[in-house]
Amino acid sequence: MTDPHADRLTRIEETLGFAQHDLDTLSAQVREIFDAVAGLSNRMDTLERRLTDLNDPPEADEEPPGA
Repeated sequence: MTDPHADRLTRIEETLGFAQHDLDTLSAQVREIFDAVAGLSNRMDTLERRLTDLNDPPEADEEPPGA
């Protein structure tokens, strides 16, 4: 006959192992999402600057960018 405390401990250790695996998986997914959001934010900043440059052309007495 098996010890009920040993069986319970085994189940707890297995559950802890699965929880740790889930935590690692979720952490990796959060890092991927953060990287994707940061990339999209950079793209939006670039697009916003480009649109601002198109909508606000330089004044006649100012030099155009890159000149």
